[in-house]
Amino acid sequence: MSTIYFVGGCKGGVGKSMLANGLLHYLLEKNKQVALVETDTSNPDVAYAYENEIPVRNLNLDKKEGWLDLITFCDEQSGKDIVINTGARNEAGMKAFHKIFSDSMRQQHFNIVMFWVINANLDSVNLVRNFMEIMPQAKLHIVKSGVFGNEDDFEIYDGSDTKKMIEAAGGQSGYMYKLANRVVTRFYNQSESIGAMKKTMTIGDRAELFQFTNGLELMFDGMIGSQ
Repeated sequence: MSTIYFVGGCKGGVGKSMLANGLLHYLLEKNKQVALVETDTSNPDVAYAYENEIPVRNLNLDKKEGWLDLITFCDEQSGKDIVINTGARNEAGMKAFHKIFSDSMRQQHFNIVMFWVINANLDSVNLVRNFMEIMPQAKLHIVKSGVFGNEDDFEIYDGSDTKKMIEAAGGQSGYMYKLANRVVTRFYNQSESIGAMKKTMTIGDRAELFQFTNGLELMFDGMIGSQ
């Protein structure tokens, strides 16, 4: 059974694009057949990085037509895992149109998984609760973004009833290491996949990128292996 992986968070700047990039790299390293849906139509960084390696489709999920096109794309890519890099603005579209999508995907025998990226503040925890009500069919995992501190800086989420609810439903909580700024800048400026970057980086920058991908590999092994 193939899986549709949403990467979301409903806040800009938390690291959704880097997580989507890392998830694509992880799946490709596991020899999975993968496709990408990019919803950032104004600055599709992840699409630019992977458009020469895997099937990529840019879609506007703010509108019903975009969700219908998403259903069609998933059908066309049957047999592949599909990563959907969502934008912070997509919450309204999910609320309005997720049911038609979720019902169709169940008929096509796709699993639906959400990786939700959070900061260390209360507002991010509240947004998780909102999403749980919007798309209850998705299996939800939480990713603490290293942009906002070390893993033990997320006391608000770690002590919350929200975390208890997620983990009681089979979801997990993980941590995404913060990449050095110069590595992040290269990703955005040169639009390269992680695999391509590793081949041409200096040894120092490559060591930094390996720390990032190794951390994600451990996290994804636990989360994806638990499906």
